[in-house]
Amino acid sequence: MSCIDFGTQGLGGGLQLQTDSTAVLENCTIASCTAKEGGGFSARDSCTLTLTNCAVTSCVAEAGGNDFAYGGGFSAVETCVLTLTNCAVTNCVAGGNVYVRGGAFDVDLCTTTLTNCAVTNCVAKGGDDAKGGGIRVRFFCFVTLTN
Repeated sequence: MSCIDFGTQGLGGGLQLQTDSTAVLENCTIASCTAKEGGGFSARDSCTLTLTNCAVTSCVAEAGGNDFAYGGGFSAVETCVLTLTNCAVTNCVAGGNVYVRGGAFDVDLCTTTLTNCAVTNCVAKGGDDAKGGGIRVRFFCFVTLTN
């Protein structure tokens, strides 16, 4: 899957889940996708997303001007539940002039569980305020990393 989303909101280059949505992805690759928030995918507003044996690779969250760039691989906000098992997030980038967060992923008010997953070669770059080259966790999140 190779894609780009710079629409009005620019959410989820490869996949966007919103408002009480549920998705289960198995044995898939999300690659070379770009958006302002969640280069590979974005989940918002009480969504549930499960990925098993998947790869998110070479995805980019990027923005110009004074806009945000959150979650090169993925972004999840507002009470979402994400479960990744046997997955890899590699070569993902969050980049821009300001408000750059989470090269691999950025989570906010969510529960995120990664089991037997690898996060490698991801970076947050640009501006004077880049945070979380691999993972950025903020505001009442619960993140569990196992193996």
